[in-house]
Amino acid sequence: MNESITIPWVAHAPYFLGAYPDRLNELGIQVEWIHTASDALERFRSGNPVPPMIITGLHISPGASPEFKDFAGDRSLMPFETGLELIRRIRHIPGYEHTPLVAIDAILEQNDAYASDITDECVRAGADEYHCTLNYTPSDLAARVTQLIPQP
Repeated sequence: MNESITIPWVAHAPYFLGAYPDRLNELGIQVEWIHTASDALERFRSGNPVPPMIITGLHISPGASPEFKDFAGDRSLMPFETGLELIRRIRHIPGYEHTPLVAIDAILEQNDAYASDITDECVRAGADEYHCTLNYTPSDLAARVTQLIPQP
């Protein structure tokens, strides 16, 4: 990539992601950390230019927005539901309908069927794809990001 670009990454605890943003930085891709679903919606609805792509975790804090009040309690049965709802809402923001969106999280893959279910849920919500950090390296993510970002 010739020029530096910035992509938003919604993550509750970005320090767990370690080498993933470092690998993107090596390619000239800066990460704008957003820590809650509410903050993400505020940023995307603010009228700022639409980013070239978005990365989001699934286990994210709902934040203070009343839009996510139903997700603020104990979500132990579906801990990734806030991330899925964020993806759904992003897809309804004008200009974001076709922005590349990747969901990535450290959800423990109990088996292939479980992983497939999460992938299907992400795609139905509006993500282009889902990856688990347990079997998806920082270099894998960097390669995929460079493929998904529209070239000038």
